[in-house]
Amino acid sequence: MASKADKLRNAAGKAKVEIIKSLVRENVDVNSQDRDGCTALYQAVSALKDFKAIVRDRKVVSVRAVPLSDVKQVVGILLRAGADPNLSSEEYGSPLMLASWAGDLPVIRMLVNAGAQVDWQSNDGDSALSRAVLYPPKADVVEFLLKHGASPLLKNVEGLTVVEQAKKASRLDPKGMQPICNMVATAAANFYKNKPPERSKMPANPRPQSPLLGIKDFIELNRAQMEWSLFAVKAPADAVARAFAKFHKITRWNQNVRLKPKKGMQFVARLTVVVKIRQNPWTVVLRSIMDVSVEELVGVPKEAKAISAALKTRAISFIAEDTSSALGYQIFDSGKLVESADWENGCAFHSFSSKLRQKPALERVDNDFADSLFREEGIYVPACYPCGEGNKAWLAVDPKSGKAIERAHLMAPI
Repeated sequence: MASKADKLRNAAGKAKVEIIKSLVRENVDVNSQDRDGCTALYQAVSALKDFKAIVRDRKVVSVRAVPLSDVKQVVGILLRAGADPNLSSEEYGSPLMLASWAGDLPVIRMLVNAGAQVDWQSNDGDSALSRAVLYPPKADVVEFLLKHGASPLLKNVEGLTVVEQAKKASRLDPKGMQPICNMVATAAANFYKNKPPERSKMPANPRPQSPLLGIKDFIELNRAQMEWSLFAVKAPADAVARAFAKFHKITRWNQNVRLKPKKGMQFVARLTVVVKIRQNPWTVVLRSIMDVSVEELVGVPKEAKAISAALKTRAISFIAEDTSSALGYQIFDSGKLVESADWENGCAFHSFSSKLRQKPALERVDNDFADSLFREEGIYVPACYPCGEGNKAWLAVDPKSGKAIERAHLMAPI
């Protein structure tokens, strides 16, 4: 039997205005996602691409499956009800990307005004701008997105920037693509002109508009524990949880566990936490806190690498070990190692290797460096840890981080 959240998504995809109003009045979760990460808002925007064939004047013509005015009304209802425009489908991307693909500027304006991240990228590297440039080209949408900060230097999985993709497409339609090529080329030139030199060496990764960024809160909460291992993956939480479960052959786990305020020194359970942060495309996986085994020291980077490859996205592992006060991280892009470093807290780097940038000129590397690293990547690691008593398990959270956590799963790898 379909849940009310399922009914809401189905009604949104068909622009059933009155049904959606009724379900919203019943306080149905407008941000509930299906297995693929699709929300009611995503389904509503997808209706922009729905057409059907009918016979008119003895000719077969294509018409909209649902009225455009109804689609816009549904999008407005959902946004006013608190729909998050940045909850995305792992396969097809964000609602804004879909609206750009459809070329509907009024819906794009609604999503951007509601806080949609213009530079969110799907697993294949598509962005709202690249879809407006290519599928097919839409000059008014391209102009709007560029004015609202969309980067023409984002790269797809083939390593091509939006500028390069536009040039490639212009070979098939030189006249039609010329205005768009000029727009993105000018925007790219201004981007390089205004960008600080040290940042120009870094890849153009979208920065999510999260209320919190960095790892400092997590380190402060767990300072007494001294040891931890974790990794973050730039993909929806449910997709990361499934990939992690597949890696460890886990068949069942506690989903959407209860969040409780931390109280003094509580027993830290040997459970893995998969955390979804509000308004952030990264998922954080807390592998162990208080006691890091040799297997985890070696295995956590392997897990991050495997999931990065499986989901064709970026991942970063980070481990602190108490015995030697050693810390280290590794960054993977689609399973390929692109940066790694390790150091003792307060000392110089033991090693640093990167395909992204030059080695930072630091005589002392500490937790501030780690915090800035996670901030630059657009990641927030919440101050929390898993707890358990008998058959019950929950997530103890610092109040500040509790507001940033949308939901969490607890898993027990064998």
